[in-house]
Amino acid sequence: MTLAIKIDQNPSNSTFFFEKLKEGPSIEFEIVKKAFESQIAPLYGSQEQALSKIQTAKDRNSEILFDGAKAVGLLVYKNELQDEFKKLGVEDSLEIKTLIVIDPKINSNKGYGSLLINRIIEVAKEKLAKNIHVTVSANAQTSLEFFKKKKFEIIEKWEDKYIKGCTECLLKLSLEKFNNSVENNGSPKI
Repeated sequence: MTLAIKIDQNPSNSTFFFEKLKEGPSIEFEIVKKAFESQIAPLYGSQEQALSKIQTAKDRNSEILFDGAKAVGLLVYKNELQDEFKKLGVEDSLEIKTLIVIDPKINSNKGYGSLLINRIIEVAKEKLAKNIHVTVSANAQTSLEFFKKKKFEIIEKWEDKYIKGCTECLLKLSLEKFNNSVENNGSPKI
């Protein structure tokens, strides 16, 4: 299922509006495809298989963040909680497949990434997840720093996991730790 998250002109406003988009070919899917081609493919190569899964909603949900009529972010996550990394302490976890700010040269540092993180936390809580996890290429230093700033911890690193010669990092956000920090700080958003 593909959803659009619509917000008003003020990115600090955290009120979300959901709109179901057409399945299959659509203007919204073209936004997703363009974002993958410009931001994901340079790191990981062809994204045809991932795009096919997104388009058919095979095992994942995708949500586009709009600021007015402009697409500014993309969030793709697994439908079901995952236990793939249970031996590493990552269980009952909602897996982020993709979280990107579209056209980062223009849209970085405007709060859109934080809105996407807040949205995935909301979804994880609805699914009663214990954790949220994501894998990030060590070559994507800006992405790694973003997730670490949002309280994700690096749990594991692998050489050659997806691409030969590239280190991939597994990051986890413990929702129990997150909830405890919210109780102590009084702020539900990160």
